[in-house]
Amino acid sequence: MRSQHHGLTEMHPQPSEPHDGPDEPKQDADADDRTARLRRKYLPQGGPKPMVLAGAGLELCGAVLVLTLGGWWLDAKFGSTPWLMIGGLAIGTIGGIYNLWRRGSRFFSS
Repeated sequence: MRSQHHGLTEMHPQPSEPHDGPDEPKQDADADDRTARLRRKYLPQGGPKPMVLAGAGLELCGAVLVLTLGGWWLDAKFGSTPWLMIGGLAIGTIGGIYNLWRRGSRFFSS
């Protein structure tokens, strides 16, 4: 509906049907239901998950790398080449293998 007032055209909103509020709660409930069904289908509960071991392998690599480089840096700072680097390598390897063993025993026991 338009009205003319001093040469300007104004738009008046048309009355619409009463609206009780957004439909978002219903849409959210539908999305949550679909998400739950997909999780049950593609992410089965219980049982071993192979990605746990992949993460442990990355942690092994990270621990060895960080502690070896840290020992190398300390060797350069204190002039004790190569002993702190060898110590970092040993500690990183032992800690990483322990973590891999711990996760692997949990993975294969379930």
